Amino acid sequence: MPSEKPDFPLSAAAERMFESPAPRAQDNELYTQFKYTRLKGLDYNNGDGTVSRRDPSRPIWVGDRYYLYFQAFNEPSGTKGDWCPISMAYADSPDGPWTRVGKMMVPFGKKGEWDEDQTQDPHPIIYKGKIYLYYKAAYNKWPDIRDKYAVAHGLAIADNPMGPFKKHPLNPVLNSGHETTYFPFKEGIAALAIKDGNEANTIQYAKDGVNFNIAATVELTPTAAGAFTPDAFTGTDYGRGITWGMCHFINAATTRDKQHSIIARFDCDLSLDCNEPSLKSTGVWHRPEVYFKQGLGKLRKKREKTQIENN
Repeated sequence: MPSEKPDFPLSAAAERMFESPAPRAQDNELYTQFKYTRLKGLDYNNGDGTVSRRDPSRPIWVGDRYYLYFQAFNEPSGTKGDWCPISMAYADSPDGPWTRVGKMMVPFGKKGEWDEDQTQDPHPIIYKGKIYLYYKAAYNKWPDIRDKYAVAHGLAIADNPMGPFKKHPLNPVLNSGHETTYFPFKEGIAALAIKDGNEANTIQYAKDGVNFNIAATVELTPTAAGAFTPDAFTGTDYGRGITWGMCHFINAATTRDKQHSIIARFDCDLSLDCNEPSLKSTGVWHRPEVYFKQGLGKLRKKREKTQIENN
């Protein structure tokens, strides 16, 4: 495998190989396998469905104050809308007391715009001396077409944690990913796009924090990942990446009447300071049970019934 692009005509696939951060996935700093650990010490009432934990997050610290950007709701979650704006609270200590600002930090878009109904999943990073607040919106979701919606990510920028935040003119800046997971990497910003979108299950990179391109494809990605990112709020000029974080599983219950979500730990090698070959392997084999759990279920019986009727 040549380390540099050869000086002769190449197919489109071979051209893309040399446009990637590295010709081989194993040598790509933005490629990884993800490993998971069940956490101890969190009470779930023996999994009876009365306790549910999800979407881990943390406040940012600027000067002598902590700022917590959170997803609020104008109506109860899971009803007809999920009309959820981003709001914020601040405190002198992570233990509180917290003071809520009581307003939208990133307002909904105008009627007809992609984020007209929603700005959620705030993910702030201090970048180039400003607050870069990445967020998600699901558009074409209301009121009665929830099966036709799409998800994208936007960027709003402010000079001060209290705002005002100005939306980037190129929004949306990422066309895939159900939640927002961003971290400083080298001169720019890296993003993990999990489910939803044409570019799901990818890690993407933007040297300017705005124009993202696919850097790697990944599997078994963490859902609602909140990575431990020491340099996310230090204004670093050269991000070092991530090696672990928290995520959630929403299907932790064994029966439908006890549905609940749990918090778990994930580990990875998306760091310039880590070199773990086992996390760069492309030859990970999952047990057959992982695949069999994705069986057809009721659809199999429906297909069999249709075949019998047709015959």
